[in-house]
Amino acid sequence: SNSAYLRSKFQAEELIGNSGINYVIVRTGLVLGKGLSGRNSKLVQRYQKLVAEKAFIPLINKGQTKIQPIYLGDLTKALE
Repeated sequence: SNSAYLRSKFQAEELIGNSGINYVIVRTGLVLGKGLSGRNSKLVQRYQKLVAEKAFIPLINKGQTKIQPIYLGDLTKALE
């Protein structure tokens, strides 16, 4: 990949896979929730503002967007 970020993820997965330990790699979509600061991410803040100020919420790409966000709390419950 041309992306250093994606290369580093691949390298980390290779290291774990070759380590001999039991592991599970979870590849989520967009994870939304409060950060370490206790505040919502900028994306969540933008959506909150949009919902509070608009009479309707537009569907991006006619509702065909393939991004499937997950709430951080739901993800942690699923991994418990």
